[in-house]
Amino acid sequence: TQTPIEPQQLLSTLLRSVQRLLPFDVSILALWDSDAEVLIPFYAGINAEYYQEKMPVIRLGEGIIGTVAQSQEPLNIPDVRQDLRYRMLDPDIVSELAVPIIHGRRLLGVLSIESRKQNAYNEDHLAILQALADQAALVIDTSRLYNRLRANYFELQDAHSDILLRNEISRIATGERSIREQLPQLVQIIAVYADVDACVMVVEGESISEHWIAAWHKEQYQPNLNVELISTQLLNLMHNTQKPIILNGVNSDSELPIDGLGRLPFSLLIMPLAARNKVIGGVLLLRYRHQSFTARRIQYLQFPLDQVALGINSQRLLIEMRNHLNESQSLLKLSEIASRHMDFQEAIENVLNLTKEMLSAEAIVIFTYDRQDNVLIPMKTGFGVDAQLFESQFAANAARSLLALAFNSGHPQYINAGDLSTGPDVALMQYIHLENILVAPLRVQDDPLGVILVARNRAKFGSDEARLLTAIGSHIASALRNFDYLIRLRLFRGLSEIAKRVSSELATKQVLISACQSVVETIAEVDHAGIVLFDADGQRGTVVAEYPLIGAIGTRLQLQDYALHEQMIDTHQSVVVNDLAAAQDILEPNYEALSRLGIKSLLVVPLIVQNQFIGSLGLDTKQKTHYFTEAEIEFVSAMAGQIATSIRNAQLFEELQQRTKELEEANRLKSEFLAKMSHELRTPMNSILGFSETLLTGMYGELNERQQDRLQRIRTSGRNLLALIDDLLDLSKIDAGRMELSLQPL
Repeated sequence: TQTPIEPQQLLSTLLRSVQRLLPFDVSILALWDSDAEVLIPFYAGINAEYYQEKMPVIRLGEGIIGTVAQSQEPLNIPDVRQDLRYRMLDPDIVSELAVPIIHGRRLLGVLSIESRKQNAYNEDHLAILQALADQAALVIDTSRLYNRLRANYFELQDAHSDILLRNEISRIATGERSIREQLPQLVQIIAVYADVDACVMVVEGESISEHWIAAWHKEQYQPNLNVELISTQLLNLMHNTQKPIILNGVNSDSELPIDGLGRLPFSLLIMPLAARNKVIGGVLLLRYRHQSFTARRIQYLQFPLDQVALGINSQRLLIEMRNHLNESQSLLKLSEIASRHMDFQEAIENVLNLTKEMLSAEAIVIFTYDRQDNVLIPMKTGFGVDAQLFESQFAANAARSLLALAFNSGHPQYINAGDLSTGPDVALMQYIHLENILVAPLRVQDDPLGVILVARNRAKFGSDEARLLTAIGSHIASALRNFDYLIRLRLFRGLSEIAKRVSSELATKQVLISACQSVVETIAEVDHAGIVLFDADGQRGTVVAEYPLIGAIGTRLQLQDYALHEQMIDTHQSVVVNDLAAAQDILEPNYEALSRLGIKSLLVVPLIVQNQFIGSLGLDTKQKTHYFTEAEIEFVSAMAGQIATSIRNAQLFEELQQRTKELEEANRLKSEFLAKMSHELRTPMNSILGFSETLLTGMYGELNERQQDRLQRIRTSGRNLLALIDDLLDLSKIDAGRMELSLQPL
């Protein structure tokens, strides 16, 4: 039979069969429990239930039965009222006869009968009761032997089942198939192995933001477990305690370690899942039947749970190694893309595709930093978001914004299933319709260049993804920096060509038109460029050059009608309008006119000569908005400096030509004056000399001494003056290039 033999049932039958031989009112069979070292009595007869309640156990030396068990000798008490050893349970009992049950010198128990009559038992009764006790010893020993053999048999069966269950647990824990996929099956096996009615297992997932959960219960029980609540509290409890928790005899007043149990169990056991001294999960075991958990049960369960934890940890290490290998290979590809001299647009698209594959991204956007406006501007190569996002810009210093936090801190930021519909990110979230968002910085040696944003719905982001996107961001930042260098090199070359031309030629109308053409061809997306020069009073300007030609050359501008130029006269600073529609306030009263022309973006750079504003170089886009980069603004500013210098040189050349003409005219007048003066003076001077010499000869009569002296002075002064006139004639000849030299011997 598979049913265990209960010795007390056999002995009760035996006692009832011999009741005819031995008169008694109460019979007691007390079996010896060697583990607890107490006698466990079973009562029959009058008030048996009362006896059972009042005396559930009997210790050695306690009462008549305890004394017989201790001495292993029979006792016949004629009047128990006179015996101090007797424990009074029924005041009507007077006589008691008790004999030990012994087999092979081993105490098995005590058999006792009680009577309400005085001196009820004699030697014959003692002999009969002892014979019954000997029979009882055989029954007890045989039944116990049978039960031990039966228990050993079932223990072997259980051990075999346990081995099979352990092997199954070991197979799942060490197999190649993911433990996460087999978690429901594993929980059921552990529940059977632990002999429980319900089981919940929770394991921390690959990232800190998720965990695995599996639950099982027997069909006859409906525990109504709140698995989500249990799993969260179970993980926290195991992280805090890191040791098993047993609670037996649960009732409504019990203080439970976790909530969400629904139906109260009789007993519960909580055990941690730990690998390499780190808690990675926990197991909740419940029994609704009246069976307690013991410390031995913890030892029994520890090994298979350690196997499960080790298997989970090993699989994670393997997955982590594979991921690191894949990440390394992908990052090598990114590095190759970033360093290769390919089209920038093509390089960014390759990077985004690789990032999408590595992070299972459903949306990716790269934001570059505009230092002038301190904003983050989305590159148009992104995907998975509304197109309006690419026409927006976001403050780089917005408090609590994911973009600004990642940009300024240099550390990745992420939010899973978070509500960003309010606060600084509300403008961003109206274009991104995904729950989980991760933002990483784009930096080169602590120099912030922007951020990269990825989003998805399928899985939450964690520290591993944040670390990976940061590594990707460093490669993207390198590509951006390299592209910036290439752009600057191209702009520098363009500037060099323009500088050579405007420095070698005067700033004629054609030269200035060529400069405008160079600007349009050098900066992508720029549709038109023009140069305005202002009059000396600075109140009126004229369009002197443009490209392409749209008929604006010669247009006169009044300063009071153009706020942009008024601003530049005061500040000597460039005016950058990346999005005309968003800059209506600062462009009044010119906004309507610019809008009618279809202008989307605008850059106006002042032309400054010797700290004086002389005009401006303006660029605009009409096809789409263009965010002018720092390099482009520097390029246009440098070109404006070259153009201003060329214009100033042209002005100086014009002034020089005018001065030359004026000097030539003055020189001509001087030569003419000298020639006329010398001829006109020499003729009368010759007459004066001739008449004075004639008078000195006495031709017109004798002269007195005083008259001769005066005529002599006139002749001397005349000759001196004639010499001066001859010198003037020589100078006029030299100036006219007509001096004649005659060779004379010395």
